[in-house]
Amino acid sequence: MKGLKQKRKDGRWRAQEVASAAGVTISAIYTYEKGTRFPRKETLEKLCKFFDCKVDDLL
Repeated sequence: MKGLKQKRKDGRWRAQEVASAAGVTISAIYTYEKGTRFPRKETLEKLCKFFDCKVDDLL
């Protein structure tokens, strides 16, 4: 999910802020960004709402 990392960096969001908004841990955010894990549907929806974007933008 390189798009997630790019959105976070572009918006100058800290991983903690994104994690809190999505209801996951900081380490989960990092594993999503690395592509070693993929978020659950509910988490992905929260991330899209936080960044005001579509799922495709995060992938």
